Amino acid sequence: MSGPKLAALYGLIPNQLGFCGPRQEKLKNFIAGKLTTAQIIPILKQFEAAYPYYQLIARANHAKPLDKKVVEAYWLGNELLEKIVTGDLRELITGRFCQPGLLSEREARTRAKLIPADSKPHHSFHVLVLGSITGSVDFTGNTKLKDICRVGWGKVEKINAPHPPLKLRGGEGELSALR
Repeated sequence: MSGPKLAALYGLIPNQLGFCGPRQEKLKNFIAGKLTTAQIIPILKQFEAAYPYYQLIARANHAKPLDKKVVEAYWLGNELLEKIVTGDLRELITGRFCQPGLLSEREARTRAKLIPADSKPHHSFHVLVLGSITGSVDFTGNTKLKDICRVGWGKVEKINAPHPPLKLRGGEGELSALR
């Protein structure tokens, strides 16, 4: 699977919930094979948080932002994260995440100072430590919302379209079909 396809798959649900990226049907269309990679890349670059993280990981590892290993590092974690230093992560927050429509300069500095040493630019870090940079979601003390946003484990037990059931650790869940 290509890096852009992986980015689209992981970004689809947060996007449809209105948390990340432009509100469009293009991710779903790309996943369904209705758009080309060249057509989806400009959309993936509009993800205000994910794409700058891809860039940071890529720069530290001499790779391209939408390389499969880079996208995997952000969403799932892998060895590429080991080359990221906390200072670079803080700089990302006070630089790239500090602009109109995102964090104020004061808020960016405050959040950057709170980042624990050895933090890594991973999706779970973003959700659980940094939180929303657009103001579209308030994660403050909202464990259920954080659970919706974080990547978790599940096991596909059978496929029964249109709603394949999943067995989740700690309970039952359902993955809705693409609409």
